[in-house]
Amino acid sequence: SSLTRPCSPSFPQVDSLHPGQRDSAIFDSFGLLTDRCIMAHCVHLNQDELTLCAQRGSGIAHCPLSNFLLTVGDFPLRRAQAAGVRVGLGTDVAGGYSPSMLMACRHAVTMSKVLSRIEGFESTEVDFKLAFWTATLGGAAVIGLEDHLGSFGLGKQFDALLVSSAPGVYDIFPETEAGPSSLKTDFERFVNLGDDRNVRQVYVRGRLVHTAP
Repeated sequence: SSLTRPCSPSFPQVDSLHPGQRDSAIFDSFGLLTDRCIMAHCVHLNQDELTLCAQRGSGIAHCPLSNFLLTVGDFPLRRAQAAGVRVGLGTDVAGGYSPSMLMACRHAVTMSKVLSRIEGFESTEVDFKLAFWTATLGGAAVIGLEDHLGSFGLGKQFDALLVSSAPGVYDIFPETEAGPSSLKTDFERFVNLGDDRNVRQVYVRGRLVHTAP
């Protein structure tokens, strides 16, 4: 489900059944806001509702590309995380055009910059590192599996990609660098410019499931 309905005459049936109530209050009154609940989009939540989601342990799937294309609102990722809400990234291909989580990372960064211009606060901005964290460990936390996956922590299952940073998929302009690129630089390039052509191997629970030809 999604917390996307503001109090509006555009939803007369819902408003007639629950006059003056917002989605979060309706869901909470029926015991639906729990730590097993994952809401999508949530572009109309106010600060009190973010606090309520955090108190109930409910997660949010942030789908920035869908939000852009449907033009229904902008989700304040940094504000939600600061309120203690568990947030992961989603693709919502019914409302977007790409199932790529890398694309979701990039659009999360872009959306945060749009919000920073609208609201005038740099604190709303998201960088590539936070976007990637939200797509991985953040997503694991949303489904309650952060102790088992989402990062390379001791004892967690080994879900991993072997990524090539060699030239080919995108230009790296080595002549502009004093020496070999750093891991941080290679990682930033992959998140911002890479795609499945960079992926050489895929591991799931420690088992090699795919090798690029």
